Amino acid sequence: PSLIDVVDIWTPAFPGRDLNDNQLAREISATVAMGIAGLKGMDPCPIPTARIIQKALVVGGGIAGMTAALSIAHHGFNVTLVEQAEELGGNLHYLYRTLEGYSPQELLEDAVLKVEDHPNINVYKNTKVIGSEGQVGRFVTAVERADGSVETLEHGVTVLATGGQEAKTAEYAYGESGAILTQHELEKGLQDGTLDPTKFRTVAMIQCVGSREEPRNYCSRVCCSSTLKNSLYMKEKNPDLQICVFYRDMMSYGFIETYYTKARNA
Repeated sequence: PSLIDVVDIWTPAFPGRDLNDNQLAREISATVAMGIAGLKGMDPCPIPTARIIQKALVVGGGIAGMTAALSIAHHGFNVTLVEQAEELGGNLHYLYRTLEGYSPQELLEDAVLKVEDHPNINVYKNTKVIGSEGQVGRFVTAVERADGSVETLEHGVTVLATGGQEAKTAEYAYGESGAILTQHELEKGLQDGTLDPTKFRTVAMIQCVGSREEPRNYCSRVCCSSTLKNSLYMKEKNPDLQICVFYRDMMSYGFIETYYTKARNA
């Protein structure tokens, strides 16, 4: 319907006008041409518009949530960042090195400082979302503070960055011996000194525990990277250490393949 117009070709041909056939044809052609010209700039499917509340709500104060909040705030919009824990950072608190050798703790400190100092970001710690409704452009969300008080927030955009947690398992005698650890627990022990790799003789790592089979029939993509990271770190501290990794596939995607090759040659 947006590409249809009605033009008046009856008036030029109205009886009583002293026009010959050529003049009449030219006038009708001009009228039709003007109608066509007007349609050329028309939008065949006009997009409906709606009022947008120029505020954002980010749920989750880990590195993903903080990055999202900063990105939106840098564009001049107000952001409310809701975190249920006492401090921002999420899983970054439990990571002490990356595969490339960088310090996640430095990234954490820098991100928290930028978020808490940004004039467009309002941080709610010890706060949880208890209800939300609305549609794109206008949401109403209720949050509960640590003291039990409830506050209602209006916002046009919602970003969910609630993160994840290490899956629990009871396989392979986990929980029955202090020598059986998850990769998170291994990294923490190596960092705080409760585990000394120079005293290890042999370490076995089992990949895909409880994954890639029902009911968790998928790959998390992070386990193999953690294995490579911790293996290379321990070999650096103890070159004589024997490490055996039991795996289905080593998901060393992208440039991580370089570290997989390095670990195989270690």
